[in-house]
Amino acid sequence: MASTKTGTYAIADLLENQQTTVADLNEGELAAALQRELDAHNALTDDFVNGLADPTTDRIRMVGSGETTEFMEADEFARVPTQKPSVGANFGLPMLKYDYATGWTQSYFEMASVADFARKAIQTQMADLANLLRQAKRALYLSSNYSITDEYQAPSVSLAVKRLANADSFAIPMSPNGTTFTASSHQHYTAENGITAAGLLAAVNTVAEHFSGAQLEIDINSADAAGVAALTGFKEYQYPGVQLGTGVVATGRLDRNTGNRAIGLFYGAEVWVKPWAIDDYALVRVVDGAPKPLAFRQPVEPRRRGLRLLANLNTHPLHADYFSRLFGFGVQNRVGAAVYYFGGGSYTDPTIA
Repeated sequence: MASTKTGTYAIADLLENQQTTVADLNEGELAAALQRELDAHNALTDDFVNGLADPTTDRIRMVGSGETTEFMEADEFARVPTQKPSVGANFGLPMLKYDYATGWTQSYFEMASVADFARKAIQTQMADLANLLRQAKRALYLSSNYSITDEYQAPSVSLAVKRLANADSFAIPMSPNGTTFTASSHQHYTAENGITAAGLLAAVNTVAEHFSGAQLEIDINSADAAGVAALTGFKEYQYPGVQLGTGVVATGRLDRNTGNRAIGLFYGAEVWVKPWAIDDYALVRVVDGAPKPLAFRQPVEPRRRGLRLLANLNTHPLHADYFSRLFGFGVQNRVGAAVYYFGGGSYTDPTIA
């Protein structure tokens, strides 16, 4: 007796169809298969995004001031003067529209195979993931504030988008131990010519001093792994099967996935090699115990979120001009990360196309 195939039709099924043209099929069924693939892609990208950012529909955030007030000694009859600390300041979270053109002529539609359309869908998803990574990196590594017109939520307004703390005199909250910070000079973009243990530790402390109980991670490019591993204070993870000897060692095990893995500890912060990290830059960031450095802004309306296939004729979704996604990455926790650049004596923004 022949076995029965079970499961849901998806892109893999479309790719197997090399002969039948789209024009010969029911367009609604093919569009539904592509939409299911988009839904799966959006679920996977949401999981990736949530590792770097907190999702939100907010347009504006407020941060408290680092201005201090103090209690005054008084007896039971005294009344001390009232004090008025700053209430903080607002900053915006960007949202932009990113399109990916997929138009075709009627002749192409009549001759293209189902597999051709499936491959186009996969290419689109890869381009979407690459764009998400690119915009997240721009939000993390670039150091200059900017303004943007928010035209995708009424009313249209100008938003002041902030980077990590960059000595711009913007309010900085007090630390858990009561330390205050000079907003005009406090800097979370540091640099030196050549990586050193002192320089990386200073970047770690620059983030750690703002929190109590937060867990930190250091993200580096694979090209910098050997340099970081050679630093005083680094404790490397070992490969499975390696017998741990005497002395101070990190008991964590090294993942065999060389492109995306934790390689050890540096003064309490776990060091990760990330495929998206930039050479000569070490990103120190909060991963637990405090808000993530970035916010991932999406439209308020759920139907406008994620990667969408936009059509000229809604009754025929395959007759589309482009795929589109509305989103924006913006810094929400300005002291939740720091970038340590060790390719020169002063901080230089990386080129992120």
